[in-house]
Amino acid sequence: VVAWLLEVRDVLAATGRTVIFLGPDFDVPPALANDVTTVEFPLPNDDAIEQCVRFVMDGHEFDDTSLAPIVSACRGMTQQQVEDRVALALRKYKALNGDAARLILREKAEVIRRSGLLKYVEPPAGGLGLIGGNDAVKAHIVRDKACFTEEARVFGIDPPRGIMLTGISGCGKTAISLAAAAELGVPLIQFDVGAMMSKWVGESESNTRIALAQVEAMAPCVLQLDEVEKGFGSVGGDGDSGASLRTFGTLLKWMSERSCPVYVIMTANDVSKLPPEFTRKGRIDEIFGVYLPMPEERREIFQIHLRLRKRDPATFDIDALATATDSYTGADIEQVVLAIIAPSQYVEQYPFCDYMLADCNGDGVADFFDIDAFMELLVTPTPHVAEYWDDGCLGESGGGRDYWCDPDEIEYTVEGTTLHLLHSNAAYNCCRDDIVISLTVEGDVLHVTETELLTSPCDCVCCYDVEATIVDLAPGVYTVEFCWFDYDTWQEMCDVQEIVVPTAYVADYGNSGCLRGSAGGGARDDVCDPDVIEYTVEGGTLDVLHHTATYNCCPADIVISLTVEGDVLHFAEEETLTDPCFCLCCYDVQATIEGLAPGTYTAEFCWFDYDTWQELCDVQEILVP
Repeated sequence: VVAWLLEVRDVLAATGRTVIFLGPDFDVPPALANDVTTVEFPLPNDDAIEQCVRFVMDGHEFDDTSLAPIVSACRGMTQQQVEDRVALALRKYKALNGDAARLILREKAEVIRRSGLLKYVEPPAGGLGLIGGNDAVKAHIVRDKACFTEEARVFGIDPPRGIMLTGISGCGKTAISLAAAAELGVPLIQFDVGAMMSKWVGESESNTRIALAQVEAMAPCVLQLDEVEKGFGSVGGDGDSGASLRTFGTLLKWMSERSCPVYVIMTANDVSKLPPEFTRKGRIDEIFGVYLPMPEERREIFQIHLRLRKRDPATFDIDALATATDSYTGADIEQVVLAIIAPSQYVEQYPFCDYMLADCNGDGVADFFDIDAFMELLVTPTPHVAEYWDDGCLGESGGGRDYWCDPDEIEYTVEGTTLHLLHSNAAYNCCRDDIVISLTVEGDVLHVTETELLTSPCDCVCCYDVEATIVDLAPGVYTVEFCWFDYDTWQEMCDVQEIVVPTAYVADYGNSGCLRGSAGGGARDDVCDPDVIEYTVEGGTLDVLHHTATYNCCPADIVISLTVEGDVLHFAEEETLTDPCFCLCCYDVQATIEGLAPGTYTAEFCWFDYDTWQELCDVQEILVP
């Protein structure tokens, strides 16, 4: 090919013509180096992004003030990706608003994840307020924040270069990186050195350049290089083929020459393993040591984690906790908080375990240190009544109950691991203090008792609707025995029913509304693209998305239900229709499935197709890690 191009070169020179080569990456052969001019097209800047957004919004009304967050959300994407994501946000929300910007950010995170080079992380709310102690680091970041603005750049102040955090594991280096991004009000991009490496010669360096170009396009942002000594600690060693050394050189050059507002935060457990040129001034601004927290810092860390878990620190002996956790890291303290408050949430016989260091089992030893007793508390959550209530007197009579209330009805509704109970038309005294619902569990039998609390009897009877919520039910089949005192027959009555708590369940479902319609119920090809079923797994949660589903224009709802048989998930999508329509609409229908155990599943998704007037099914295999 090179020889042929050399021949063509002479012909082109004689005729005054030019050949243009297009591609995402083009290596010029050395023989043609002096004859080929390489023009690189960078990712769109803010002006180009705004032009793309205006192109998509052509014909739609929007406020120019809404462009800034949309443009910021689109940084780092190609022109086609910007147009596609803005169109998706417009189709879903019908306007450019905060929800649209957040949707674009989520889509950008997915685009970055697919590249395999970088990871986009949304900073947590709270900023540096989520970090206990480390006052010197926090003060430096707050000072850099003032220099990270557009006004500072106009004034002539260069953007801050960044910092390195070093110290033992678990003391908050990664958490400070996330909090710094939130404090600066910019996204955090994680740089994975291992993802840059490739077995092909030259590709590792190319991956690094592509990733750094993408980071620059997303500026302002925070670039996190976590545990850098594991990626660059052996640079130039005997086992290095040269790829890591060249990648290291590419990164060093970028860190020295960059002019864009990218705040680099590097973390290292052992900074002595790093080459000295990596940490010199000019590439980063400061190096901070992050070590075991002092007593005052431990108090602050306890307070932060308690507030994050909706606990009032004033109800705890924070001083005693700080003293008892000498030599604990911040991560250790977080696990202490998680482990100790768990029993108070789930084990009713130990209600005072919310007070840490309490003697919960009466053996004279604080359970925080009594490992055997403490492990006994860490049991599987047991079913219990989370709340109960009634709607007040619905009707009053001094006569018989049948005169005022309809017959008793007991209804159960299961949502995930929660059981909602409704006792309609319950008759009790008008002056009752309360109507209490309690629960006793014996194997797979739930004994539910409804009791009236009464100080003095009345001469009248009221009709009530009594409700309760029972939580933390394990998957399985239960027999529910519901008993109460009946004021008609003056004897105890019981209702027995069987309920099923599914292993996995539909936690939520919804649809986009009509995206495109066709009058007269015309052919589906005139309305929607072909159906596409997509599954996304995050932990034990499965998101199901049915693209371009065709249904009537006037459905009351589009419902997705789930039946589990072993490792087969049977999804049924149905349209609920009050009155038929004479038109079809295109919808995106989605559902969220919770409670999936790790494993491989066969997902069978079935729906009624309005083109063929028959049921269609899509079968895929999904993996829950």
